Amino acid sequence: MSSSPFVIFRRYLKPLMVALTLLALFAFVVLPALQSYLQSGATVGADPVFATFDGTPVKASRVDYFTQSHNSVVRFLNELADETIRRQGTPRTAGFRYNTQTNQVEDLGIFSAPSQFATVRTLQFASEAKKAGFELDDGAIRYWLQQFTDGTMSDGEIISRLMQSTRNRLGQYHLYDVLRQLLLAQAFQQSVDSGLAAGSIPGMGDIPIVTPAQQWENFLKLSQQATVDAYGVLVADFIDKTDPNPSESDINEVYEAGKDLLPNDQSPEPGFRRPTVAEFEFVAANLNTFIDREIDNFTEEQLKAEYQRRLDGGDFRLPVEPEADQDLLDLGMGSEAAADEEAAEEEAAAEEEMAEVAEEAAEEPMTEEPVGDEAPAEETPAEETTVEEQAAEESPTEETSVEESPAEESPAAEEAPAEEDGAATRSPRTGTTLVALVQDESDDAETADDAGDADTAEADATDADADAEDGEGEPEFEAESFEDVRNEILDDLARPIAAQKLDKAVQQVRSRMQRYFSELSIHESNVAVGTATEADAPERPDLKKLADDLGLEYGTIGERNAEEIADEAIGNSVGTGTSLDQRGPPFAFLMFGGGGMQGQAVLSPLVTVDLTASKTYVSWKTDQIDSYAPTLEEARDEVVMAIRTREARKFAEEEATRIAKQVAAENEKSLEEAIPDDKQDQLKTGLGPFSWMNMMGFGQMTIGNVPELDSVGPKFMRATFHTEVGNAGVAANAPQRVYYVIVPRSFQPSVEELRNRFLQRGERMMAQFLTNTENNEIRRGFYEALDERTGFKMTEFDQPE
Repeated sequence: MSSSPFVIFRRYLKPLMVALTLLALFAFVVLPALQSYLQSGATVGADPVFATFDGTPVKASRVDYFTQSHNSVVRFLNELADETIRRQGTPRTAGFRYNTQTNQVEDLGIFSAPSQFATVRTLQFASEAKKAGFELDDGAIRYWLQQFTDGTMSDGEIISRLMQSTRNRLGQYHLYDVLRQLLLAQAFQQSVDSGLAAGSIPGMGDIPIVTPAQQWENFLKLSQQATVDAYGVLVADFIDKTDPNPSESDINEVYEAGKDLLPNDQSPEPGFRRPTVAEFEFVAANLNTFIDREIDNFTEEQLKAEYQRRLDGGDFRLPVEPEADQDLLDLGMGSEAAADEEAAEEEAAAEEEMAEVAEEAAEEPMTEEPVGDEAPAEETPAEETTVEEQAAEESPTEETSVEESPAEESPAAEEAPAEEDGAATRSPRTGTTLVALVQDESDDAETADDAGDADTAEADATDADADAEDGEGEPEFEAESFEDVRNEILDDLARPIAAQKLDKAVQQVRSRMQRYFSELSIHESNVAVGTATEADAPERPDLKKLADDLGLEYGTIGERNAEEIADEAIGNSVGTGTSLDQRGPPFAFLMFGGGGMQGQAVLSPLVTVDLTASKTYVSWKTDQIDSYAPTLEEARDEVVMAIRTREARKFAEEEATRIAKQVAAENEKSLEEAIPDDKQDQLKTGLGPFSWMNMMGFGQMTIGNVPELDSVGPKFMRATFHTEVGNAGVAANAPQRVYYVIVPRSFQPSVEELRNRFLQRGERMMAQFLTNTENNEIRRGFYEALDERTGFKMTEFDQPE
């Protein structure tokens, strides 16, 4: 009987295969669903509520798990898109965009920026989509994936790649669940935007739906400019006219409206919530200080040796600029004067010679009479002469110009042979022929002379080029002196060494602080489970002593919020970017967070750099007081002031309206005459020109700016551009702490020119995108109404603006 284990395996093969199949089903189907259930809120213990909507609490564990899964799915879909394109396919899902120039995916067609706040909104919008009748089963998700891969992969291969990408953390159930929530939320948002946009342009956003009248109004906001005079009535001047003891009902009403709002000096709404504040401790390394230390370590011999080495290598050489000799300049000026005199004399002689030629030409036709007994051989020249004579008689002015050349060449004609002279004497016709022949010979001589001159000039040019090439081959340079470049050499030698030592010192400080943070985290965990006591806490490092030992700067900062810390020197630093040409987020954002991103934990080190000051900071928060809503008693003074400010606005508006009526065109009173004498300093004249809206980029608009005034807003712009020239309008600034009396002085360009520009398609398109601002307001109002209807409330973190 054989004892091989394979005999037992073959005997129980079928039961074993059934058991393995059941085990695989449990591992890949049941277990992921169970894990998702446990991590989505069914676990026992402390699990705070992150948000609430529709009366259902959303636990922090569910938010964290979905956010992590969303991030993994986004990464997986990017990999899937790259593989699809590599297989000559093209993802065909709506909204997908691929840049063929950079070979990168620009848009997956789903929301691709995971965050905790985005997760809550995704769950909320998906719930609203289901209420509206939208539903996606597994078959629809499978079809979406097939469209995304363009049919280049099977369902099994897609899931296999998912598990490989996520290292078996996500399976089909997780993928389908994340995609279902994202697609439902996207469908809900698209249904909301369907009445606001006619489509979208990649990289530019939605194309808003506008009427022709709206488009013309938007065009004027961008293209028309105004010049105005403005007088500001300050609300603060009327606080004393208000009741210092408002009713308790008003106090309670204002307090309840503003207790959860943070103060904002650009908003008229009062906010009483206390912002998050923290205390800081930091160590700073100044690169210039490290460079100065290294400079002291170099000797003069080292510097001179480096100077000679670089000089031999071609550095520190400046081209010598030729200096003009004054004697040569004087000689050149004299030569130019002599040449001018000689040219004048030659011109006068030429004029006299031309006059003589003109006289001879006037007498010549009388001696050139035709002879009847002329030989036949002479007929052709005679005919030519007759034609020339007739032409000369018809246009005497041309004769002079034609005969100038023979007259000038008369010396050459006198050198002709004797027989030619005799022939010229016997017959005027023959003489005329010989003159023509002499002219031709003279032309040939001139051509030969010109050719000779050209050859000579060419030879001279060749010699000059050769001399220039010889000069270019050996340029003259002058070496900079050692004293002139000494500091440059010092900096070049010291900077790399200083930067290396600075990085080493910063890393040593950060490592010490990070080690303490890790040890403290472990200690707090042990204290929570009862395995350690507070007495066992690790010793906090003495950063001041550490900074002194390393030659670094040390400092502390008291309680500051996110806005106040920006006024400190460390507030100018930013996080280290992901590449050399990128800047990281500002220090305040990294420490306090925002936009759904949590800030730095207490006693967690952070490295930031200030490139302008050449400083590197290693800092942490030593203590933090989280944002909270104060009690009514704590905020009573602020609430009372908010009520009095609200009442003072009415007095300020009445005063501004009174002045505006006096400045109206029918009263013919200037703004300067209408305002009190002690308020003349608040009058601003000749402001502008400025437009209602400014374009910051394609499709990016911002409210126009009048830097001489305080925070002008939409109300100010509307009053300005809706008031006729010479009349007066009244409007408050954005935070409603000043009411302006506005007198437009001019609008430009003219309406006719604006209409001609409006006919251009590009101008109209820019105006159409301006409506996006109004659409955003409509969108914001819709979502605020949605939050109110569903009882949406963030209970763990503040909702970002």
